[in-house]
Order: sequence, then C-alpha cells, then structure tokens
Amino acid sequence: MATHAQALTFDYKENEKVFRADAVKGNQIITYSGELPNFSKILKMWLSTQLDVTEQVILEGSLNIPK
Repeated sequence: MATHAQALTFDYKENEKVFRADAVKGNQIITYSGELPNFSKILKMWLSTQLDVTEQVILEGSLNIPK
C-alpha cells in the first residue's frame, strides 16, 4: 500500500522490540507497527533491487568451491 509514497519515516524501539513505519501517500497516512521484519529477508530485498536480480536466486550462506 505504501509503494511510491511521498514520504516515509521509520523508528525502532529496541527496549520494546517494536518497529514502526509511517508513509504519506496522497492524502493518507499508512502505518505499520510490529515486529522487525526478518533481517535476512530485508537484505535479500535490498540486494535484489541493488543488483537487479530476483529474490528467488539470492541464497543466504556462502559458495564453497572445491579446490
């Protein structure tokens, strides 16, 4: 719902473990408040947009190439 928002704010209250994001889109304010999303999922989404690859081909871990 917040895609292409005009402004976006976020906050993380560590003592409460609560993540909050607010977006302004048109004449609406869209709010998410809850658990912080899984960090691996956030990194996958970021890598996907930065490298222009689908998230399905991004795997967590390392490549082990036999010598």
